[in-house]
Amino acid sequence: MCRGEDTHDHQIRCRCCDPAHRRQQRHSRQMLDRGLPEDVAIDEVWASGTISHREASARSRPEATYDPAPAVRAERARHGHLSTDEQNSLAADLSPKVRLALAQNPRITHWAREALAGDENPRVRGAARARQRFGHVPKAAIRASAIKRGLNLLEVGSDAILDGSEAMAERVEAGLAAVPDVLDEAVGLEPLRTTARS
Repeated sequence: MCRGEDTHDHQIRCRCCDPAHRRQQRHSRQMLDRGLPEDVAIDEVWASGTISHREASARSRPEATYDPAPAVRAERARHGHLSTDEQNSLAADLSPKVRLALAQNPRITHWAREALAGDENPRVRGAARARQRFGHVPKAAIRASAIKRGLNLLEVGSDAILDGSEAMAERVEAGLAAVPDVLDEAVGLEPLRTTARS
């Protein structure tokens, strides 16, 4: 390991041996190997950070699309405003976690969603197809539709309960009407007969 020549105690590492700087260089090289376009600038502070640090800010960083860590790419795919090139890159990602995250992003293009709907992973296919069915329907409309359907089911269920209870009440009334006659017969009394006056 080289030492700083301008220090007297020779205890300070030079920039080329600093772990953060080496991590940033390795990370930048890996992103370029993954296809990072040359016109995308790499922030050195971001590139030298840990995976959790990079994942926390991946939404707003286009270079996160080409990050070597699948967790960072998945975070970018799920929440980022992605260019067409980024969507194509993430739709072809080797990690199913990244492709699933992209399928859950409501802002991707119709073409990327169709590609994901034919994915080999069933979870990715299901997520993409579910988004195809709903399209860009706002959550409020989906919630209102679900509430309306729930109220309809509740009304049908309450009607069935009321019909059943009315039928039961009729049976109970018929049974109660027959109770005096049955008791009279059990005791041996004759039922009362009403005679019409002429």
